[in-house]
Amino acid sequence: MSIIRIIGFLLLATLTSVSAAQDTTPIINADNIDQLASVLTINFADAPEEAGIIQNGWFVLNENGTHAATINRANALVIWDTVSGDYVDSYALTSADGLPATVLDMAFGNVTSQGESHELFVSLHSDGQTYSLGYFDIASGEFESVVVSESQTAIPVRVWIGDLLTYVEIQTTTPEQQSYILGRPTIVPNRGMLGNEAISRTSPDNDPDAFVRIGRVLPPFAVTSTVDGLVKLWNLETGQVTATAQVDDGPPVFGQVNASGSHLVWRDPESTALHVLDFEMGEDAIVAQLGGEYFPALLLTDAADVVIAVNSINAQSEIAPIVIAWDVATGERRVLGEHRSCNRQPDMARLSHNGTTLVIGCDTGLDIWRVSVEE
Repeated sequence: MSIIRIIGFLLLATLTSVSAAQDTTPIINADNIDQLASVLTINFADAPEEAGIIQNGWFVLNENGTHAATINRANALVIWDTVSGDYVDSYALTSADGLPATVLDMAFGNVTSQGESHELFVSLHSDGQTYSLGYFDIASGEFESVVVSESQTAIPVRVWIGDLLTYVEIQTTTPEQQSYILGRPTIVPNRGMLGNEAISRTSPDNDPDAFVRIGRVLPPFAVTSTVDGLVKLWNLETGQVTATAQVDDGPPVFGQVNASGSHLVWRDPESTALHVLDFEMGEDAIVAQLGGEYFPALLLTDAADVVIAVNSINAQSEIAPIVIAWDVATGERRVLGEHRSCNRQPDMARLSHNGTTLVIGCDTGLDIWRVSVEE
């Protein structure tokens, strides 16, 4: 597959503003949660021509919440500055027939090569026959691609960047093969590879006791549960179970781990109650009764002191386009306000890894929330 470069403008002034924002943006916590508010919206309808037509709010976020990436209708990756709201760059991988390959997954990552730090963006593509990775250097605008699989029975479904290696989760389609995690050297465009040895790890999908694997848990973590509520926390990069805990009202089907993987916020299938599970202590606590109310997105701060939910749907299926927070220690519920207008429910909501930024994506654009700092 080849790469189509659409356009790229990343000015030094933008990098300077991003660095300044990173240094001053507060981490969301129980003391400042009332100040969490929408500070910026990126409207897809107002995007420059180079960004193409974007109709889906699926996105990924970098570590400090200063960049996000979306996919346009032509299967090009579109990168945004979430401090200024500006379009940064876009690219697509094309197959031999000249058509853009389908984007399967994408992720940001930070690496060091030859003594220099690089913020990379990696994307996983398929043209129906071949699976490839595209690597894009945010600052330099340089990119490279590499084929990772031409198998029709071992299907790459997820990608992320570790300290040295890039990890690809492979799902197999035949009973003779087990699913696995492939670790391969990370490419820094025009600067070579990090790591020199590919590794393979077992996947949680091979666990015969797992009844459910919670979706949208960000790697390197995965969470599974048995039918009777034995919860396992996995490190996908090692293939190991790093913690287990028993919950009484499970199995946990919907939830999310915090950035360090120390806690899981979850609700039961009937949405009876909101729970926070402490993996280190093996203790599960009910934060609040939900009474059938549920949310497409549940998020947890890294200190495990605040739960954030996006888009309330009550037991009567009435939708409220709001952002809600609970103080984990007290169970106090706060309605923080409405998220941006959408034509349907949000496609995704994420907290940045450093805990400063909440982003909500839907068909009309991105809504960026941060703690407002009084000047």
